[in-house]
Amino acid sequence: MGCGLVAVIRRDQRHHLLFAALVYGVCQFPAQVTAEPPPVMTTSVVSELGDAAAPVLADNWFLQAMWALLHQGRAAEAYQLGQIALTAHADSTELILALAYAAEASGRCILALHHLAELAGSAVMTSHRRRAELIQARCSGPWRREVTFRLATGYRQSLVDRARLVSLRLQPGSAAHGLCVRLRGLCDPNTMFRLEGAPASGIDIWTQLSLGHLFRDGGDWDFSITPEIFVRSPRRNGYRGDGVSLRVEAQRHLEGGKQVRFLLETGGARFQQGDAARSIAQRHRKLEIGFVMPHGDLLASHLGHHRHRVVSGWLDLHRRVTDLRLVADRGGMLSGWAQLAVERSSQGGPGLMPGSRARDHAAGVGLRLGRVQIGFHQFRRSEKFAAALPYLAAPHHARTRQTGMTLAPDLGRRSNLKVVLSFQYRKISSPDPYRPRSTKNLFLTVEYKFKDRPGPLSRK
Repeated sequence: MGCGLVAVIRRDQRHHLLFAALVYGVCQFPAQVTAEPPPVMTTSVVSELGDAAAPVLADNWFLQAMWALLHQGRAAEAYQLGQIALTAHADSTELILALAYAAEASGRCILALHHLAELAGSAVMTSHRRRAELIQARCSGPWRREVTFRLATGYRQSLVDRARLVSLRLQPGSAAHGLCVRLRGLCDPNTMFRLEGAPASGIDIWTQLSLGHLFRDGGDWDFSITPEIFVRSPRRNGYRGDGVSLRVEAQRHLEGGKQVRFLLETGGARFQQGDAARSIAQRHRKLEIGFVMPHGDLLASHLGHHRHRVVSGWLDLHRRVTDLRLVADRGGMLSGWAQLAVERSSQGGPGLMPGSRARDHAAGVGLRLGRVQIGFHQFRRSEKFAAALPYLAAPHHARTRQTGMTLAPDLGRRSNLKVVLSFQYRKISSPDPYRPRSTKNLFLTVEYKFKDRPGPLSRK
């Protein structure tokens, strides 16, 4: 039997079949590398080898053979070959994408979208995701719609993040202490003031609805426009809130998996602070730019900077944050990340809180354990304020330590439902008596996405 010829062998002669397939591979794919695609196995040969030959040949062999058939304008035969290959390599993302491409090239977009739906929810590489988006754009256009409904409910020790029982002694040298000295007949500067606020703990409920318009064509740019509304309706009266926002995002893909991201957001909200008759209305604007740099299959770094402004009758807040995040994830059982952020903020208006400089350190690990994903994180924040509070003699430092855990069941890659249970314990060290010394919060978040087409694949 010469090279390029395959004898007809009965299917029960498995050892002969294995030998024939190996001889065919040696003859068709010699050691020397050429610029032309390798010859492919014809449909008659595939029918002779049958399903038993599929495990013998690597998925890369089938990919090259399918590419050659597509190059010759034989998309239907390439699709048939891919179906045979998939019986032995069902988990191969490349083969699924090749099947979808062959189906689209042969004019069967329904089959192409069906294969792309098999990858929805999987953590695939960015290059694979963009190829899938290219196929989907050819079949059904580049625009997609995603309606996301999110409900977060849980217990919070303080709905306004303030201490309920405050023991306050004016520090000598503070503005309030000096005022009491001048008005000694009205107040005693050495008195311990005890203030008791209204109960602020309870069940907090946030309902959020967003309508995303996403442009994905597999090219260099991705865009999305997302209007969003939310309602806060805690079980305790006097703490209700609601708001709307509009977010515009753009992402530029560069060589080597690098990405540049832009975000612009604007919106408004109203929050009650314990009094049902009064609410604080505020407006916000946010501008963000980020850069993603992959370092092989394991590591990726994310460098970002954002500016955030919140304006209300109570304060005018400006925040500038620069952060660096390193992510280690090969797609296996264990993943991890570490983050460093530097923040500067300034405040105006009648609010008592001055501007500050802060440095954040955070790290976390994730475990994928079959039917559940578990995450642990540790967060530390050191904040130095630019001016003294009225009842403190000098600008103060505050340190925050937060430990958290998340639990998310694996509902299957095709599921549009996401459920996350999270717990956070936070401890604050600060001379400001209005800051709670510690808080414990437990939340359950349920999110469901309604998609009119197979949605974008998750990034790896």
